[in-house]
Amino acid sequence: MKNTIILLMSFAVVLLFGSCKPEEEPTVTFTISDATNVSANSATFKIVVTANVTLTENGICYSMQNATPTTENSKISMGSAAGAFSVTLTDLTENTDYYARPYAIANGKTYYGTVKMFKTELPEKDDGIIINGVKWATRNVASHGKFVEKPEDFGGYYQWGRKGDGHEQPTSGTTTTLSITDDPGHGNFILSPSSPYDWRTPQNDNLWGTIKTANDPCPAGWRVPTQTEQALLTGANSYWGELNGVNGYFIGDGEPKLFLPAAGNRYGSNGSLGDVGTYGYYWSSTPNGTNAYHLYFYSGSFRMSTNYRAYGYTVRCVSEN
Repeated sequence: MKNTIILLMSFAVVLLFGSCKPEEEPTVTFTISDATNVSANSATFKIVVTANVTLTENGICYSMQNATPTTENSKISMGSAAGAFSVTLTDLTENTDYYARPYAIANGKTYYGTVKMFKTELPEKDDGIIINGVKWATRNVASHGKFVEKPEDFGGYYQWGRKGDGHEQPTSGTTTTLSITDDPGHGNFILSPSSPYDWRTPQNDNLWGTIKTANDPCPAGWRVPTQTEQALLTGANSYWGELNGVNGYFIGDGEPKLFLPAAGNRYGSNGSLGDVGTYGYYWSSTPNGTNAYHLYFYSGSFRMSTNYRAYGYTVRCVSEN
């Protein structure tokens, strides 16, 4: 069965009350943007309020059609003429539309808006596989916050510590300009042919971590694994094999087994792909000096290693729970 998330398709609704002259009539507009914390049956969305008058109060009505709100009456600062607040909906099910009823008060009148969220199908929810006490996702990360469709799909090639902003796609453009911020603000793969071979200057060891960060590209409920967690895989039963024509490693004692495709890597010096189908490189969240730890394998070896942060490696997530 397919699972779904909220795809935010917004429109503004303005309801005006009273007998003011048209030129005196306040205008209050509601729109929706920015889905976050998306899971199989929950999503947080932002309601944006704009107005041509000073709002005396604004918030979220408690009535939500076809869903349960878990954040109630999250308000913009009193007196603001514009702003945004968030609400989380839970108990979301397939093939259902959802509506929110935000309101704002201006000039002693209450202005209601209706905002509608539609749903879209994604690949099946990843229930994970537990190996040596750690729950692993069964698929690699594609774009930011989204798994690939099948266990043998390669997914994106992430530079260490960087969020999914488009640079992880194997056909993304390249640039030689290093970033001085945690978010470069573009989707180019950043080349770094000289020491310390990192896309960011100065280096930041806290871009990924044991607690999920803003740059962590894993979907909701998942995070980039630590070096210690990856090392537990190297101590499990594993063997080189093929899944649907793709080489990689099978891991685990039971069925189904975890499969890590040999996706190769993207070189930090020139952005080209290499070792596809013969080697696997999977980032951990753990720095090692100017480098970072990663899981490394080919047909004759399955172990931990370390390399430059400018390299593009695949990501296999672990559960946050």
